[in-house]
Amino acid sequence: MILCTCPICNESMEMPEQLRGKTLNCPNCGEPVKVNGINQTLTPDSGTIHTDPPVYSSRGWPVICMLLVAMLVIIWHSTSKHNWEKDNSDTIISLCRQTDNMLQERDYAGGISKYIELEDMLANREISSPILNQEIDKVRNQFEIIARLIHNDTQEIGYYTNLFEQYRQDRTQRALEALTEKVSKVY
Repeated sequence: MILCTCPICNESMEMPEQLRGKTLNCPNCGEPVKVNGINQTLTPDSGTIHTDPPVYSSRGWPVICMLLVAMLVIIWHSTSKHNWEKDNSDTIISLCRQTDNMLQERDYAGGISKYIELEDMLANREISSPILNQEIDKVRNQFEIIARLIHNDTQEIGYYTNLFEQYRQDRTQRALEALTEKVSKVY
């Protein structure tokens, strides 16, 4: 006889040896139970039960190994991410402050250069430190404002360029008309 236990309700059952490896429904809860329990033999002289050691399937080991490797990778990744942030926090804050100072001093070319250097360093990384995020967001907001101002200035410059060009064309047209008039009077 084989002794097996339902993994759901923990009902112990004795099954004949021929059912080893088969799946049956538990008589208590009705859930499927795979029969591969412990062999039991009753010795007639002593009345004691001897059990064979349980037989474990080796099919589960690859899954367990893969789960362990996945857990190690996750731990390593989170640790290395934290270490990168910790190792580079001073540089990030320095770049943020340099960018801020240059933009405040209206050194837009230098500020843009430092901002690009900062964004290249961050390279779409998620930063978990609230202090670093605050510094980065401050610079990003300033850069966005400067970008809008430059865009507006460019549009304004384009508007004035168009006005000047129109004025030049009008002046040239009037000068050409005056010259044509003088030439026609002479001839």
